Amino acid sequence: MATSLASILNLFSTPPGDPVFHVFTSLTLALTTGFLIIGRQKSVEAGQSRRLPIGCGILFIIQLGLFALYFVNKTSGFVNANFFPIFERLAASLTIIGLAWAFLDNTQRKYPTILYGILSLLLIVLALGAVFSKSLFLKNSLLTLFSIDITWQLIALALISISLILALAIRPVMIKVLTPLLLLLAGGHIFQILLTYDLQGQMGAVRLSQMLSFAWLLIAVIYYSSKQNAVKPCRKTSRATNLSAQKPILFKSGAVSQKKPPARRYSRIVGLGQPKKFEQTVQGDEMRVDTKPALVNLLLQINTAKTKTEKYQTIAQALSLGVMADVCFLASISKNSEKIHILGGYDLIRETILKADTLAREDLPNVIAAWNTGKILNLSYDDTDLRDAQTLAMLLNYHAIGDLLAYPLGLPESPLEGGVFFLSPYTGKRWDDKTLQLMGQIHQALSMVLFAPDALEEASFASSQAKTKVNKLTLATEKLYAVLTEKEAQIQEKDTLIKGLKAKFQIDRMETMTQMEQLQQKIADLDAQIANQFDFSSELEQFQKENLQLITEREQLQQELNRIKNMLRTLQTETGQTGPIRLSLENQVISLDSIAANARLRVASYLQEHHIDLETNNPDGRLMIKTDPELLQTALFELLKNAILSSDHGGTIRLEQKLSLEMGMLTVQITDFGEGLTQAEQAALFSAQHESIPGIGSVQAVRNAIRAIRVLNGKIWLKSKKISYTTFRLQIPVRIID
Repeated sequence: MATSLASILNLFSTPPGDPVFHVFTSLTLALTTGFLIIGRQKSVEAGQSRRLPIGCGILFIIQLGLFALYFVNKTSGFVNANFFPIFERLAASLTIIGLAWAFLDNTQRKYPTILYGILSLLLIVLALGAVFSKSLFLKNSLLTLFSIDITWQLIALALISISLILALAIRPVMIKVLTPLLLLLAGGHIFQILLTYDLQGQMGAVRLSQMLSFAWLLIAVIYYSSKQNAVKPCRKTSRATNLSAQKPILFKSGAVSQKKPPARRYSRIVGLGQPKKFEQTVQGDEMRVDTKPALVNLLLQINTAKTKTEKYQTIAQALSLGVMADVCFLASISKNSEKIHILGGYDLIRETILKADTLAREDLPNVIAAWNTGKILNLSYDDTDLRDAQTLAMLLNYHAIGDLLAYPLGLPESPLEGGVFFLSPYTGKRWDDKTLQLMGQIHQALSMVLFAPDALEEASFASSQAKTKVNKLTLATEKLYAVLTEKEAQIQEKDTLIKGLKAKFQIDRMETMTQMEQLQQKIADLDAQIANQFDFSSELEQFQKENLQLITEREQLQQELNRIKNMLRTLQTETGQTGPIRLSLENQVISLDSIAANARLRVASYLQEHHIDLETNNPDGRLMIKTDPELLQTALFELLKNAILSSDHGGTIRLEQKLSLEMGMLTVQITDFGEGLTQAEQAALFSAQHESIPGIGSVQAVRNAIRAIRVLNGKIWLKSKKISYTTFRLQIPVRIID
């Protein structure tokens, strides 16, 4: 399955699919850049960002450079064979950085730019270092093409993870386009890692993901461009009006203030007092529509709404129609949490109701800052980079919000309960003094309708609570009646049962009296029989004496048996035999290499535990002998185990095997470089009186090896030097197989 998938993916990295990939990606990026440049020229007044076309242009240059290097590599070839693969992986990583940078357009966009700039320089330096260090890496066998491929794929996945985290933190306007792009590229790099050895260094999976990603990017750009051209702001303002509208104006509560705030890029803040007149825009020919009937109808429907959701939607429709706003949102601010609740909204142009939603205070920082000081916030097309504008654009699911008027609302006991948002994404309407005067006249009544408890609602709530209590009481009464009926039936049943038990008790009592009389008669008969029996006490005493005598004899026999066992153990100790001797009856043909390999395998756990290095010298390893392999392996295992335990942590032991063809003898030497033995300690090793000897790791292991060597009719010698080494040399007669 993996091989088949790898062969399919390699179609995009080998002719004829190789040039098809380069042509497709270059053409797709060229079309995408062209659409973005044309769309920006048509919507320059909307303040469209330049980063997306610049980023797509950079990606186009990268793919064009990769395309050119492909032709150079095919025609003349590079001196360094790894140059083109490393450059292709560098281009894949730079593609991820370019896409993320192009879409992460926010008020804090300089930070992603700095981050991605540093990452790009590091990747370029890494690629150049990998190319120029090729000979060094290959000479030392430190780096292969597979390890290079996996390293670059992991770097690409790390870049995708960083970009996704930044996208979720910044939440750019086109996050719905960026997220699928990054996920498609991540899928390609993951498949590249999983199929590294099957793809044999080719970038088939990554190329397929890039083709899909660039196709999705082109489709998304065409879709948003067509959507942007379908609805254009129709603002026909005079030059004087535009120039004056670009200047921030600050109104304070009460009197009119002519003081201009410090030059800020992002907003106009207007106080809740007497508003200053904004400059009037020069509108074109418009169709005059009488909106009073519809407005009156909506106002009448407010009190007839059955739920609060319907009530909020009706109020939003009425406000949108009253001020002729493209979009109107109603919002309330939670006091107990850092949340802003969108109660409802209405899109006047599309004639659709906008659903409720919940936002964090951090999503509308400028709105909250203005409302907390009791001021109105007015944003224009020049403020599309603000977090507030981007949040409302996402909420509206539209690329722009036009001009924004955020009007705060509150109650006498609570100055800030929420507010109203008026947006003009379609018509580009500017909010003049008429809108502010209207909101100044109705904001108190609107606050009461939105946030104050309604008398009818309170009565309805109290009525519903009363009905709930009545229903609960009725249900409780029915349950009690059912329980009482059940208890009455149980009482009657118990009464009948008691009467039956009383009658049964009387009958049982009569039968018991009769049985007692019969038993008393039997007791009297038995007493008479006991008086006629013989006295068995003397016979019982005789049995007890015989039992004591048998117990004494058993203890004496047990003591004798223990004495004999001790004698046998003493005899075995004196002869040096501490275990059973097994006769060699299972001779097999085996090579000296197998003997050494099996010995290493059996002591592998000890070597790993003590970090001991086993050196093997086996010049006659391919020769075959016939002997008992189990006894021979037992002897070698026990001696190697002793050598491991005698050696220092991290030391070395040595195993040497030689075969004498003339004498038919197998000579094995096992040497450790531990504490070593003195002459007295060597003599004590071959006696059965010592269980622990300095310089010997396991006395029992050595004795087990000696017994196995004796069974094989072999001999063993010991040579040791204190604080230097200890060598066990053994000779075993074997049959050599030609």
